[in-house]
Amino acid sequence: MGIMAIVFAFLTVGLNFQPKLPLGISLLSGLGSLGYGFFWLLAAVLAPGMGSTSAAKEGVTVFLVVILKLFVQGKKTFSLPGSL
Repeated sequence: MGIMAIVFAFLTVGLNFQPKLPLGISLLSGLGSLGYGFFWLLAAVLAPGMGSTSAAKEGVTVFLVVILKLFVQGKKTFSLPGSL
């Protein structure tokens, strides 16, 4: 996800998008990528207290859904036909 966020950022700057669009795409995909790593860190920190990694992952799944929605929204914004 991190590599894709960087590629999105460079592509939007390299192509002639509207001025605010590259910022939005970079922010959404960057926050999604950062949040994904934070999800795994949070699950690892919670795992010993919850008894297993499965329980910890289930405990923070709502957070992951929000983060993935940010990333997907950035990807969808990038692929809009009228954004060029």
